[in-house]
Amino acid sequence: MNVFIEPESREALQTQLKETRQRERLLEEAAYRHYREDTADHALAKLLVTGDIKQTSFIERKKKIVRSEDGAAMVVRIYGGKTKAAVLFTVTNRHPSKPWSLVEARLRTTRPGEDQRPPFLFGEARPFALRADRDEIAPGETGNIAVVVDKSAFVTERGSMRNTTRSTNFVDTPLRHHSLPG
Repeated sequence: MNVFIEPESREALQTQLKETRQRERLLEEAAYRHYREDTADHALAKLLVTGDIKQTSFIERKKKIVRSEDGAAMVVRIYGGKTKAAVLFTVTNRHPSKPWSLVEARLRTTRPGEDQRPPFLFGEARPFALRADRDEIAPGETGNIAVVVDKSAFVTERGSMRNTTRSTNFVDTPLRHHSLPG
């Protein structure tokens, strides 16, 4: 914040204009992000994150428990529907002092014959909707992250991939996260 003895001076007005433009840019970005994320898939992801699974047409297909080196434990639930697939990650931060937060999530499909083991460096990026119930998970707390994807995302030039919602490859794409210094 700048304080000027003469609030009507040229420098004061330029600073105010610069701050106003920056504030306007941030508001435009937030509005665009909200507009872009206002889809049916995002609404379904929100229902999963809040525990309202019965309000969706999803059926749980598989449940898997994953533990990471950084103290996070995840229960991964894979859901299938007629035209959508979803994954609900319930993350418990078991680190004694550092919060856990999601940095990046990617969904990629691999072609037949490609290496099916992480890390998935290649493959085609696919669109998906993501919702989380919090930005950061404090030590000892649990949070949810939901991913919803249209099954057409698994259609390749050779046709659709079989048993998409039953495949563990849908889950094994790592959610990149970081523990903030604490």
